[in-house]
Amino acid sequence: MKKYILEITVFISWFIVLTYEVVWARVLGPFYGTSIFVWTAMIGIILASLSVGYSLWGKLADQKNARKEVLADMLFFASICVAITYIIRIPLLEYLTTSIHSIRMGSVIAATILFLPASVFLGMVSPYAVKLRITWESHTGSIIWNMSALGTIGSILGTFITGFYLIPSFGISSLLATLPIILGVLSLFIAPHHKKYLKLVYIFLLVFGVGFWKNTSANPLLVDERDTLYSHVQILEGINYAMNERVRMLRINVENHSSMSLDSDRLVNHYGEYYHLVRHFMPRFKDALMIGWAGYSYPKEYLKKYPWKTMDVVEI
Repeated sequence: MKKYILEITVFISWFIVLTYEVVWARVLGPFYGTSIFVWTAMIGIILASLSVGYSLWGKLADQKNARKEVLADMLFFASICVAITYIIRIPLLEYLTTSIHSIRMGSVIAATILFLPASVFLGMVSPYAVKLRITWESHTGSIIWNMSALGTIGSILGTFITGFYLIPSFGISSLLATLPIILGVLSLFIAPHHKKYLKLVYIFLLVFGVGFWKNTSANPLLVDERDTLYSHVQILEGINYAMNERVRMLRINVENHSSMSLDSDRLVNHYGEYYHLVRHFMPRFKDALMIGWAGYSYPKEYLKKYPWKTMDVVEI
């Protein structure tokens, strides 16, 4: 396996680059939406960051005495950058959305801060790995072709596997927490004796620190949360002090979708009371159609108020 360590490194690094991009598109979505502006910002920043990485370490690769320890450091620094973005992503995005009201500017700045540093280091991997392989072997053309092909295959698989399987199965938070661990382990595997104890301590802190961070930074009202094929969904419970009742809330992305009292059948969101105006406009109504059930809060109210009538609910 060590014979092909450079090829494995290029494949994994490109897999992670595209995984990182798809994940961050979902992270930005709740704050900036999933419009063309967000995807333009993501694609533009990743291309810019990879270009910077190619340029910086392409020049380094031309220097003599290429060493695998340098390649290991690239992955190590990329791991640190990913770990930092995992920690700061939510408070940073909340700050940017309240401070910068332009979706174009906000998404570009967010993508630059959160995505560019790690991508620059990952962009350095391929040219330096090619340089190392060339110093070990003499088949320059086939080496460059093989590395390019492996990087492309890794990016394709990273895109499809992340979008179709990893995000629905494991969620955004778990993926972001796993990526720096993978990069740290790969860095240690490439150069086992280079900064060995520092990397071991770092990986240990990542493995145990992630769980601690998730527990301490979690919303105390949070009951459960899931990443679906479309959105990030949270269930929260707390006290509505205006009603003096316990309330369960459904939040989709960063917006409250619906709420329901756990202590009574009263409506929590008062806009639902306006639906009773149907009695004014159509006093003799017999049934109703509701498009979008809002957590079934109003349909339950409707059946309580009008037990002799019916309602069909169509979820959007």
